Amino acid sequence: MVNSGHMQKLTSYPDPNGPRFYRVILNRKKWSSAYWEFSAGFGIYDPKTGATNQTLVNALLYNPMPDPQQFNSTALYTSNFSQNKDGWELYVQSSGNASTANAGNALQVNINNGGSETWHVQLVRG
Repeated sequence: MVNSGHMQKLTSYPDPNGPRFYRVILNRKKWSSAYWEFSAGFGIYDPKTGATNQTLVNALLYNPMPDPQQFNSTALYTSNFSQNKDGWELYVQSSGNASTANAGNALQVNINNGGSETWHVQLVRG
């Protein structure tokens, strides 16, 4: 069972493509799902008006997926790791333990202990 209410919150509501995408993908995989957010601000029902959000209802139940679109990206930054870390620094805090090594034109990060918090090992561009 996949609960998809939190997925909607992450997808710039009121754009119905987020919940529509999850509905179509989960249906194709034959997984059950539930949209858990009913009326807390981004839900399917507005308790003030007593009405359902028809755009969201349609996205969750009826609308087909739009055709895929071409995606063009632009690199914001490229690194050259052929000889050094090219300005990247490894920050290791508390009980974290990690190291870096140049491997060809790649920077390899070896994490032996990630620490007790998700931020205890970070690769940061200086």
